[in-house]
Amino acid sequence: MTRQDDGDVHVGLRLVPAYAALVNDFNVKGEDSLLVADIVPADQTGCTLGEPARPSRGTYDFGTCTGANLPIPSPGDFVEVVGLYVLNKSHGWMEIHPTWSILSSDLGGAPPPTASTS
Repeated sequence: MTRQDDGDVHVGLRLVPAYAALVNDFNVKGEDSLLVADIVPADQTGCTLGEPARPSRGTYDFGTCTGANLPIPSPGDFVEVVGLYVLNKSHGWMEIHPTWSILSSDLGGAPPPTASTS
């Protein structure tokens, strides 16, 4: 986990083999093969719903607190993450940005079941 200058928190996710294709060469080389989950200030714990996530800095607005209060997982935790899967054009790696939810998982490394359509 690292705190970024823009207020985001980056959480590195080591993926189970079923999801290994979600990372690209930039994740492999620059992020130790981790998928980056990006928690924006408005979704972090500690802010008050409807209030600024933190005071503006220069021209940067950190947004209005959503009340999501996303937890920051501890190293080794199994989690399920939901958010937008995007290419970070500035860095070249794939990431979940913004992260909408982080849930503890008891999957023990197994992929979640998938729905099939006929």
